[in-house]
Amino acid sequence: MNRRSSDRIVAREIVWVSLLAVALAFVSHWPLPLHLDDAFSRDLGDPIVQAWQVAWGGHALASQPGEFFQANQFWPLPDSLAFSDALIGYAPAGLIGDGVKAATVRYNLLFLFAYVLVLIGAYLLARELGLRPAAALVAGVAFAYAPWRLEQDGHLHVLSSGGIPLSLFLLLRGYRGGRAGVVLCGWLVAAWQVSLGFTLGLQLGYLLLIAGLVASVFWIRAGRRPPDGRVIVASVAGVVALAAVALSLSLPYQRVLDAHPEAERSAGRVAAGSGPLWQFASAPEHNMIARRS
Repeated sequence: MNRRSSDRIVAREIVWVSLLAVALAFVSHWPLPLHLDDAFSRDLGDPIVQAWQVAWGGHALASQPGEFFQANQFWPLPDSLAFSDALIGYAPAGLIGDGVKAATVRYNLLFLFAYVLVLIGAYLLARELGLRPAAALVAGVAFAYAPWRLEQDGHLHVLSSGGIPLSLFLLLRGYRGGRAGVVLCGWLVAAWQVSLGFTLGLQLGYLLLIAGLVASVFWIRAGRRPPDGRVIVASVAGVVALAAVALSLSLPYQRVLDAHPEAERSAGRVAAGSGPLWQFASAPEHNMIARRS
């Protein structure tokens, strides 16, 4: 398929892919959709903490936006929300509902949403790169339900990677078509992805930097004209927004590291907790098929 046929992505196609993504998220995590208010997908470890984090985010937005990271956990230590990825991008959801059941339902809906968004984002990126709908759907499902992701069902900040392929799709489509609004949306989606946490945000930043440098080199060597002025303005605005989000969110984490130098992870500590590359293709521990084979 050539590049031009990807321009024919229509609303109906996106709607059907979205419905399929929702259906797959429900089926693959059944019977969780029947117990949104009294169960979690994996365990009672990080999901409970992250359900509280989102709830705190909503509380902080409404009552103390200027002291967002001064949470009531580990009081009276300052910046305690920065003891982990804070899921700030999900904070608006914390404004809806109140109490334990609301926090549980909210977390589970965001958990399912993470699977839906990553499939849609990967599908759209694959379509923009030239794949036909069926092939793009295979790519989206493979990316959304890769074995390593299923093993991370207890870590919402790791599962929430949908902003990565979605931002790449918007940026690629925007620059190819000279669409300033789409370019700006791509950078804003990248900023939102960073706001969910630096676990994936840093990797996205490195990816955008490398991709931008490579694209610039090929653009110049091909002798192409400079982008339209509106695209340049949108790019500058988007990069500034991304940098502002990353910098503002990094400050409390730096303060925590300065106050607790023992929290810094050395290369040796990271290596000790890292596995071989083939682990990304291995089946999750709780995979019933793998356990019976």
